[in-house]
Amino acid sequence: MVRTGSAIALIITSASHALLAQDAKRDSEAILGKWELVTAVYDGKERVDKEAVSWTFNKSHVVYGNDTQDAYKLNLATKPKQIDVTVVPPKVDGNVERAVLLGIYELKGNAIRICIGHTEKDRPKDFASGAGRNLFTLKRVKSE
Repeated sequence: MVRTGSAIALIITSASHALLAQDAKRDSEAILGKWELVTAVYDGKERVDKEAVSWTFNKSHVVYGNDTQDAYKLNLATKPKQIDVTVVPPKVDGNVERAVLLGIYELKGNAIRICIGHTEKDRPKDFASGAGRNLFTLKRVKSE
């Protein structure tokens, strides 16, 4: 009886890991492409960021507008799902200072919400806007 219970637990665990891997592949593929910024809320105040109205996700970076890009990494093992954005600023006097901003995301069809904390230690737990976080809503740009 103990062996049967252990075997069932092993099968359930293996199936859970397989589903998580499948979900990760789905998100990592679904996020790819060009997205249009619908709303941007910085520290609880909505504003339109005219310089970066589109975001394009490739396998390892997100490009804002036409030139600024940051690295990103998805983590689907948590709820809500997490995104880490490594800010890659332009070189100043040959030095590059990088920061990893912690966030969460929700990808539903052709819409994505991303909430990013302002510091490397502040990962939001929900999608509420407020002090110390930025909340972005984007919609997929349909390819022609």
